[in-house]
Amino acid sequence: MTLLRALNIGVNGLTAASLGSAVTGHNITNANTEGYSRQQIDQRARPLHYGGGVEARDPLRIADQFADRRLNDANSQDGQASARAGILGALDRVFSEDAGSVGLALDEFHSALTELTTNPSDGATRSKVLAAAEQLTLAFNRAAAGLNEARVEANDRIELEVTQVNDQLKQIGDLNTQIMQAGNAGQDAATLIDTRDQLVRQVAKRVPVTVIAGPSETVNVLLGGSRTLVADNGEVSELVTKVDANGNRQVLRTASTGAEDISSLLTSGSLSGYIDARDGALADAASALDQLAYDVSEAYNAVHATGYGKDGITGRNLFEALSGPTGAAAAMAVSADVKGQPDALAAGAVSGVAGDNRVALQLTDLAQGKLALGGTATASGALADLVGQVGTAVQSANGRAEFASLSLDQAQRLRDDVSGVSTDEEMVNLMRYQRAYQASLRVIETADQMLAELLSMRR
Repeated sequence: MTLLRALNIGVNGLTAASLGSAVTGHNITNANTEGYSRQQIDQRARPLHYGGGVEARDPLRIADQFADRRLNDANSQDGQASARAGILGALDRVFSEDAGSVGLALDEFHSALTELTTNPSDGATRSKVLAAAEQLTLAFNRAAAGLNEARVEANDRIELEVTQVNDQLKQIGDLNTQIMQAGNAGQDAATLIDTRDQLVRQVAKRVPVTVIAGPSETVNVLLGGSRTLVADNGEVSELVTKVDANGNRQVLRTASTGAEDISSLLTSGSLSGYIDARDGALADAASALDQLAYDVSEAYNAVHATGYGKDGITGRNLFEALSGPTGAAAAMAVSADVKGQPDALAAGAVSGVAGDNRVALQLTDLAQGKLALGGTATASGALADLVGQVGTAVQSANGRAEFASLSLDQAQRLRDDVSGVSTDEEMVNLMRYQRAYQASLRVIETADQMLAELLSMRR
């Protein structure tokens, strides 16, 4: 080995140590950068017959496709669970036992009717019954409005999520193109890849995606493993929404043959969570509330129409007649025949008989009558059943959200174990490269000193 070769080996060592220090410093300063993947230099020994020493190549980006896939899946599950729980939180507000709730209004209505049986001729008592009936209809109206607001919120969030997904898909497509260009030019694309993968994780939060590697570090992003959202050449297939006959937004994917329905592919992600909440527990609660409002109106109208008011008139409804269960809770109202007219309230079974309370007693008996759920439950029982189902749905949604969040944390830790930056480890690496630099410098100094002595001897 000549002294010139020793000098060259020292220079190679300095170059490798300098690059290692730079990469380590880059890792340390990006330790808290979201989505950053740590890098390390590709350092290899050169055979002595090729000059010896060390060869340092471009830094390698440390990543594990299996850890990334697990993280994408966990993001999708967490997105679905948190979206569902967020929307279903409205059920707790709608069916809470606060003032103005359907349950309290129903109890007050029954109490007012009971009071009417003891004094059917008293105008104040009659007014109290009509006021309680009015509060009952308002309670149903408010509950229906609360459920509809939650449905509208779900639709609005679906539209917003689709807009955000499309923006992220476009960015992923652009980054695929830039990564391809950087690879062809022999340039470092690690930062571009990190940015793209972080965007893929954000898309996975909203829709289930499968990532398939393409050429030169590009990727294909597939929806549900079968429909291309982003191709490795940068082409993007966007998502769109349309409003169905019920006023709900449905999600479709643009394709060469036109927009295609992708409902069956939305098995996870926030879009799935909003759709599940809207079409599942929210729709079920709204349907049950409508049915209860319809059953109550029909039952009380049927009895009330047989009685006579103080004015001697019969055949009047207590509540406005409803065409059917659909939309009944929102449409429920006190009948115009009796609203604001205490004397029109039917309490007796015979016209003109003072103190006749026989119809008032029949109305009171409806509190214990099985008028709901196809004649199998009382109004209070049907409401309790509805509240129980709502509570179970909310509890289940919150439990799933908590579990999904824990699973996401675990998947993130697994990914960080591979690609994350440990500042302690990087500080050790920094000292190691510092010592390597000093050692290489010592090789150069020694070789230079020996070369100078050799030249001096020749002179």
